[in-house]
Amino acid sequence: MTQDLQALHSVYYEPLASVAPSLGQLLAGRPVRKLLLMTSPQVVQEQLAPHWTQQLQGTQAKTMQAVPNMLEIVPQSVNKWAGMKRLLQHLKVTPAELLAVGDGDNDLELITGAGVGVAMGNATPRVKAAADAHVASNDDDGVAQALE
Repeated sequence: MTQDLQALHSVYYEPLASVAPSLGQLLAGRPVRKLLLMTSPQVVQEQLAPHWTQQLQGTQAKTMQAVPNMLEIVPQSVNKWAGMKRLLQHLKVTPAELLAVGDGDNDLELITGAGVGVAMGNATPRVKAAADAHVASNDDDGVAQALE
């Protein structure tokens, strides 16, 4: 258990991760909904992301990256836009009425699906390219700027 994993829970409200002692014990336990692979950004970019992206082709899983030092493996159908569509339907709001703000590649579907997609100043290049508008970083009141 690292400080980064603990921060995912305490800062970003992710469920508290557990460290599996082995792949065998992981697969023998409860169903896995998400795998987090955390290491240096260089290892993620040069080794993990290419390897797992290739290995998961044609499967029900995909890779996703929100921050440079973490690679997530999740079901194909899992993304923020899928959840937002359900919420919009429940609230009887159309996607065109939605303003979505994001910074990581895990926000990409949400940014492209919303009526107005806004990229934070610290967003990844893919999110910036997909967004309709750009604001300051999350540390510089970008969300407030987007709402104004």
